Amino acid sequence: MHLFTDCDYARAVWSQSGLLLIARGVASFSNWLDLQITSLDKDSCGLLLMLCWKIWLVRNDKVWNGKLMSPSSLVEGARRYLPDWVNTVKGDSASSSARNSPVCKWNLPSPGFYKLNTDTPVCKWNLPSPGFYKLNTDATVFTLNINMGYGWVLKNDTGQFIAAECIPDNDVFTPMEAEAMAIREAGGVFTPMEAEAMAIREAGYSKSKARRLFLQSFPS
Repeated sequence: MHLFTDCDYARAVWSQSGLLLIARGVASFSNWLDLQITSLDKDSCGLLLMLCWKIWLVRNDKVWNGKLMSPSSLVEGARRYLPDWVNTVKGDSASSSARNSPVCKWNLPSPGFYKLNTDTPVCKWNLPSPGFYKLNTDATVFTLNINMGYGWVLKNDTGQFIAAECIPDNDVFTPMEAEAMAIREAGGVFTPMEAEAMAIREAGYSKSKARRLFLQSFPS
């Protein structure tokens, strides 16, 4: 409760946010949050939650790294990051709807016309070869906010989940470099049997070359 509402840093953040918050006393942070959400519009609620998350990240950065971002920089960063987050969520929702929607029937164009289809086919995850593991990686880069995130998931030849990791990073690489970082991070956790990273496939590498690149990306 104190971290998000009562400390001088949080008060400065809320003052510079432009949000019209209800200041009357409440017993807990969850009650305070419920009170604000019921009084704010949808866009303001999004900013409120983003600022809470940013305050938590700044607190951790202060505790573990001794760094403290100014309240004005936090608010500015939250406002820049929010549209990226909203667009990502919308994209995930659209992809989920496309996966769950029934197959549409293709209709002929009008006489004398052509039809252009732009739908992207849904890719199906395939099991690795018997006795092998499969590593899938992905990364998201936010150039305006100067940060990124990358992660990996490992499954065995029956599709059973083995391990996963998601890593935030206050730096900006190309998407392919970020996915290479995910491969390297995974290499510190387990000995790979089969690596199938999207960035490597898109670069045109064969699976054997992908495995060699994986093995070369971290010390044996």
